[in-house]
Amino acid sequence: ASRFNKHPKGGIAFLEEHKLINANPPPDASEEELATYRAQGIASFLKNTPRLDKKLVGEFIAKPDNIEILRAFIGLFDFNEVPIAEAMREMLESFRLPGESQQIERITDTFAAKYFSTKPAEIQTQDAVHVLAFAIIMLNTDQHNPQVRKRMTFDDFKRNLRGVNDKSDFSLEFLQAIYDSIKKKEIIMPEEHVGQLGFDYAWKELLVRSKQTRPLMSCHTSEFDSHMFKLVWRPVVGAITTAFNAPDDDYIAEKIIAGFRDCATLATHFKQPEVFDFIVMSLAHSTGLADALNFPRQSNFPIVEVEGQNITVSALSVRFGTSVRSQMATVVLFTILNGNVNNLRESWGPVVDILQNLFLYSLLPGRMLQMADFLGGVSAIPLSVAKPSEAAPRLDGGLLSALSSYLLTPYGSSSDTLIEATPEEIEKTMCAVDCIAACHLEDLNEQIMGLEAETLYAALRTIQDAANKRTIYKVKQKQNEELPPASNATVRERTIQPLAYDAASVFLLEMMIGMASHARQYIQDVWPIIFDHISAILAQAQWFSILLVERTVVGLLKLCQIAADEPSLHDQLFVALDTLGGLPNE
Repeated sequence: ASRFNKHPKGGIAFLEEHKLINANPPPDASEEELATYRAQGIASFLKNTPRLDKKLVGEFIAKPDNIEILRAFIGLFDFNEVPIAEAMREMLESFRLPGESQQIERITDTFAAKYFSTKPAEIQTQDAVHVLAFAIIMLNTDQHNPQVRKRMTFDDFKRNLRGVNDKSDFSLEFLQAIYDSIKKKEIIMPEEHVGQLGFDYAWKELLVRSKQTRPLMSCHTSEFDSHMFKLVWRPVVGAITTAFNAPDDDYIAEKIIAGFRDCATLATHFKQPEVFDFIVMSLAHSTGLADALNFPRQSNFPIVEVEGQNITVSALSVRFGTSVRSQMATVVLFTILNGNVNNLRESWGPVVDILQNLFLYSLLPGRMLQMADFLGGVSAIPLSVAKPSEAAPRLDGGLLSALSSYLLTPYGSSSDTLIEATPEEIEKTMCAVDCIAACHLEDLNEQIMGLEAETLYAALRTIQDAANKRTIYKVKQKQNEELPPASNATVRERTIQPLAYDAASVFLLEMMIGMASHARQYIQDVWPIIFDHISAILAQAQWFSILLVERTVVGLLKLCQIAADEPSLHDQLFVALDTLGGLPNE
């Protein structure tokens, strides 16, 4: 079907070459008989093969060179004792009627010959059938085209056919039956209708094809389940997604969640990660959390206490808490991710984007906001840091001592004016918090820390790419935009102004280090991915905030501890130590 739809003539030639069109001529057939068998084989293919473009079928059989195929095609219909209106309906629903008058003439003329051969009552000549066929096509258009304002009456229809039946008139009952049949039920031109008419046509096509199949064979086996799921998952997921966009209804919501979960379960069972990725990406887009957020991020959000819990009210929490559809998509997404995270391949991108945004707007659980210290203990990743005083004296102790000039609190100290949250914003934020709590992100985070090898590599590469975009790529962009200092510039003017502190870059770095720490058995393959990011930061340490550099150093030391148990990475330990030794003194 695909071959024919791309190029009808070439598609037919390809199918004949590979003997996919069943002609089966006898060995001693003449050239004329071979041509007849060929026409019958092609006609059977065009009439009985699903998913053919009906417009192309109509244009193909109506070509002058394909008149034998047209006759064979029309010859496949059984018009015995079938009223002419119903015979026309059956024929015209099998292909799209072409627009050229000569093509229509060939089709109606061939139909007339076939139909008249059944010796229909009332009709005296083949020409009468030909004229009737044209009249039925015109009546169908007149009665059902919305652009026609004045409809043809029965008297008009009768007048147009006066003297057609071998110079006599058709009986009133005969013409009335045709007129009423077309007026009450439109002849459906394939692929032109949607809704109930389209469904009725598709159902009729299915019934016709079911009569041509072999008898149903019942068997108790799961041999074909995987193939069946591979064929039907797209329309099934499409149907569930359509229901997802319907008005709110608790019953439908339960069915949607169950439907997505069942599809994800089947994708897992049949090892079809592309299905899982498709579902995850569709749902992630619907959450509104994976998109680039176009509102400014206030670094000092108002914090309110609700039932003994500190809640951060942000632009994202208010927007998310307002959208029931976004909350539902989020719950469904993380419901299917929990327990199935090892099936992710190409859809890690939106999942990482969602986690980043939830982190930046203080919606992640507390355990996911922590960074582990090198010598033990944990502290919260600060969303912001205070800039040290310009006149602050240099402290002894190197890099780690410089951190004393930063305020390392979960939200930091900021010069941003603290905006008071309204009761409505607090209520919407509570809806967002409750929704995120129902997603069990801490459980998901534990599963991410223990990924299987293939999924682990895919996840780390995605996180590395996201981290590079927030660090390495931004430095390159800044270097390209900044002009070199003048030859007479002062020392201060020559000093590099580092990028502003970006909490998400630390969050992503801690994710990678945490995943590596929990996957020591894969350190040989994990090392190149993470070390590539770490070495790029430390090679340009003066361009980044001190906190990011400090966390990068800690992360590298942790990796070195793990790599020390892997003999094949011992040479990399010297590379790592050399990287640390290359850090600038300041």
